[in-house]
Amino acid sequence: MIDLSDENDLNTQRSLFVTGDDGQSIYGFRGSTVDLILNFEEFYPKSREIILNQNYRSTKAILDLAEKILSLNPRQKFKELFTDNPDTNLDVNYYIARNHQDEGRYIVRHMYNYFVQKDTSRVSTINTDLGKSNQVRIESFDDEYVREQAQINNRPKSGISNMFDTYLETSTTSFSTGNLWQSSDRFNHYNPNSWNIPTVDWEKYTGLNSVAVLYRTHAQSQALEAVFNSNQLPYRLVSGTRFLDRKEVKDVISILRFAFNSQDKLAIGRFLPLILDGVGPKTLEKIIAFMEDSNYPLAPKYQDLVTKTLGSISQAWLSDFPLIDFCKSLIESLGYLAHLKKNYPVKEEYDSRLENIQELYSLMLPFDTEESAGEPLYTKLGLFLERVSLMSNMDNKQDDNTPKINLMTLHQSKGLEFDIVFLVGIEDGLLPHQNSLYEPNGLEEEVRLAYVGVTRAKKQLHLISAESRVLFGQIKAMPVSRIFRPFLDRYSKRVID
Repeated sequence: MIDLSDENDLNTQRSLFVTGDDGQSIYGFRGSTVDLILNFEEFYPKSREIILNQNYRSTKAILDLAEKILSLNPRQKFKELFTDNPDTNLDVNYYIARNHQDEGRYIVRHMYNYFVQKDTSRVSTINTDLGKSNQVRIESFDDEYVREQAQINNRPKSGISNMFDTYLETSTTSFSTGNLWQSSDRFNHYNPNSWNIPTVDWEKYTGLNSVAVLYRTHAQSQALEAVFNSNQLPYRLVSGTRFLDRKEVKDVISILRFAFNSQDKLAIGRFLPLILDGVGPKTLEKIIAFMEDSNYPLAPKYQDLVTKTLGSISQAWLSDFPLIDFCKSLIESLGYLAHLKKNYPVKEEYDSRLENIQELYSLMLPFDTEESAGEPLYTKLGLFLERVSLMSNMDNKQDDNTPKINLMTLHQSKGLEFDIVFLVGIEDGLLPHQNSLYEPNGLEEEVRLAYVGVTRAKKQLHLISAESRVLFGQIKAMPVSRIFRPFLDRYSKRVID
């Protein structure tokens, strides 16, 4: 409460009431600044501060972790949060996924066990030698699946797994940048269709509506959507568009479709107006007619543009690149990236759309490294386009009345709350985002973003990091997030699933 009145004149009494939480200031990229809260008393010396530190949403275990995360920021208004909500001893769990697909599988398995086999699944807590941490073993739904996972878990651990055990035991809270990315000689690519949970009638499990999966960037939803679709787990994208329906993804796929089949008029109609200035519907019809018959009278200006476009595509084919490099070369030489930059001048929006395109490369990676690696480029492109078409047909088709888990970015989750929260991608480079390492106070805002994500959970919080992840068409060994790393062994229970 800020008193703006004149002490000597009761008729001039005025006041200003302001609420705010410096711990949830996460919109610096839109021009907001946490300094307005931190320095409020300097702007209004007569103000009186009232701290509301009782939390009615989360359990104590969740709040303890949230407080520790926020303590990493040196600039803050200290608040000692407390709650009367009871703990369940399974409030905060941590899972190390093998890769980005195993990340989604963990969520699917937990949803099946929690809702479908809640009464029959058995959970046991195993004290570890560390003395400070527990491991939770969730016995899964299906005997055959358990046997399969046992075989996988009995494999010799790679250097990546051992690296993460080291991270769990470290106590450093340093924000030194270091080398974000480390290379990996080993990476197991899991096909999301290689296993499935039993068919479930999800319509009767209304509790799905109170489950959220939170991630740092929109591009992270692609792998999750693929796994959820293959297991028919219903989901909704909150204030977002399904990955394959995003404009820039559809644009790039249309370029690839035309490169694969020059007779694909739908593909031509989508991407040509984007990369050729001044091409409207009528001009587009003339260009298509010219491409079908070179004798068709087309203005020399557009003839040159069409010839240049076809030449860029031909040059890309002659290079005989891997599929990912072929796509990169194509969209660069055709000027599509220039189109994006021109139409989305705000850096954050351009970066977000570019990340979606780069995530499309992740879908291409298996065709360069696995089953199709030895095939000609033309064959690999055709197989990739078939896969994309299949994935589009698999997209969730549940009606609006079907209960669904919620997928959203951390920014979109602010102000919301859920019984169960899965916070995925707690890795350096994602959370904190790699861009934050080079921005003034960037890491501070990433810490607040992590705090927001943790405090969305009412009853259960699941933190998930991946040992390895396909990012932008490259396999990365992912260090555990420096924001969460110092606290995982003390404030969470590690799940062996």
